[in-house]
Amino acid sequence: MSGRRRLLRHEGGAVYVEFLLVFLPVFLLFLAVVQLGFVYAARLVVQHSANRGVRAAVVIIDDDPARYGGEPRGQLHLTGSHQPRFSGQAYFQGIGYAGSADTLGGPRFLDIRGAAALPLLAVAPTPAALGGPESVRSAIGSDRARVAGGSIYNQSAVAVVFPTAPGANTFRTRFGKDDLVTVRVTYLFHCSTPLVSRLMCKSAASAAGGLSADERGQLDLGYLSSLPNPRFLVVRGEATLRNQGVGYRYESE
Repeated sequence: MSGRRRLLRHEGGAVYVEFLLVFLPVFLLFLAVVQLGFVYAARLVVQHSANRGVRAAVVIIDDDPARYGGEPRGQLHLTGSHQPRFSGQAYFQGIGYAGSADTLGGPRFLDIRGAAALPLLAVAPTPAALGGPESVRSAIGSDRARVAGGSIYNQSAVAVVFPTAPGANTFRTRFGKDDLVTVRVTYLFHCSTPLVSRLMCKSAASAAGGLSADERGQLDLGYLSSLPNPRFLVVRGEATLRNQGVGYRYESE
């Protein structure tokens, strides 16, 4: 009888061992599904961001120069000195959309970039996901916390470029009255799901390695790499519309 009891105890222990062997793979699968859900949501939002950006671009590119500090019509300046504040920039800064550093570029480009970047606050990481311990709860966060984190993060993680044609890897900054305008939004999505983020995502430098120089120039890779949980995926969206140019001259010209 005593031998049978010892045998039963050994069989019971085997069940716990089997549970431990199965639990970790199943738990990782669950976390992977959570992370894939976040990435799928980010792809939808980034595509909406591109749609919003191109709708802004086809109006702004040929708009009155007086609204953009005298910047010529049909031209975008993606680099250079930071221009004087204008209405669109003041609006985004007024709602707390100011990142770790001001983005360089002309007023027209900054207005287009701001319009494209605003929807990305919905998928921006929360402060807890950026600096706290890894957990599913911190990865989900709250809307208020997400906006607060996005005000810093997105300024460093968003790039907006203008391909010469849909899907092209060459870019343009000058547009005619009826030209097609393509806007591509590139977003370094922060992977904050525990464990699987290290398997599914890359460091900031590795994630940005396949991007163009124009895209990398708009990203603050130093800031992104300094985060406690620096794992990212590149998510892109692209949209095309015809430029809404006009044949007359504005009074300011």
